[in-house]
Amino acid sequence: MGYQQALEQTIGVPFTEENSVSVLRNGDEIFPAMLEAISNAKETISFLTFVYWKGEIADKFAELFAKKAKEGVKVRVLLDSYGAFPMKKALVELMQSSGVDVVWFRPLARWKVWKMDNRTHRKILICDGKIAFTGGVGIAEEWTGNARNESEWRD
Repeated sequence: MGYQQALEQTIGVPFTEENSVSVLRNGDEIFPAMLEAISNAKETISFLTFVYWKGEIADKFAELFAKKAKEGVKVRVLLDSYGAFPMKKALVELMQSSGVDVVWFRPLARWKVWKMDNRTHRKILICDGKIAFTGGVGIAEEWTGNARNESEWRD
């Protein structure tokens, strides 16, 4: 058995050809590429994140998700209820009223503090099943920029 066949059996899916990968560093590269992919989506947008805080970049994502849902694109957003707790509730309302399917991962409950750290730290965006983003960046002003100083984060 060859390496490729062994790996395909391990992960349970066959390799596909003609894929490409681009490394995006810092918010200056990451956010414009993500927003462009969302803007160009025609059928589906699936988004999952741990951090979704307040700020201009958070507004841009929510407004674009809402716009695409109104255009008929199926938009699904899964937010961690702890990591996205600081998010403006008006953004959630905007998305939901526009047809975005917003779901909260593990809603917080005071009586279940032992599950407090049982979160989803994944950060994934998939547009039309063809373009995908993953990495460490959260939807917050701290990740915008080019990591030139300590107020601009890099993951």
